[in-house]
Amino acid sequence: MATKTNSNRGVANLLGQQRRVRILELLQEEGSARVSELSRVFAVSEPTIRHDLDRLQEDGLIVREHGGAFLKTIPDQVRSLSLQHTENRDRKRTIGRKATEFVADGDTIILDAGSRVTEVAKSLEGEHDLTIVTNALNIALLLGAHFGFEVMVTGGSSKVRRCP
Repeated sequence: MATKTNSNRGVANLLGQQRRVRILELLQEEGSARVSELSRVFAVSEPTIRHDLDRLQEDGLIVREHGGAFLKTIPDQVRSLSLQHTENRDRKRTIGRKATEFVADGDTIILDAGSRVTEVAKSLEGEHDLTIVTNALNIALLLGAHFGFEVMVTGGSSKVRRCP
């Protein structure tokens, strides 16, 4: 009986390690993740995900924050923005798909920054011959890689003055 328990524990641990590797891969792709999303993705309880995230933080690979986690290499100021992109993702995708119904080939559209607007940009990927004006680098990078899109990034200027 003890052998069976040890064997089962080894399998559960291996599955946990595999899940933690996949969690790291998802964090690399998305930048951040919420506990509730990870729980759905891996079909395990939220306490199990929290345990996985705690282990990854102990290993120095991620930073835990209330309700989610981030890769350790992401600067603090970007973390809260990353979480905004994961909140209500399904609703934002629906909004993005609906907004693209108003876009026709040959149109010029302006997209500013924001998580909902990012979902609009992702939904545009099937369109052709669009001119997109944006101030958001993530949107410029996302859409600039598609044939048929002309992406214009608005600029700005900055002048640093020396103190007297």
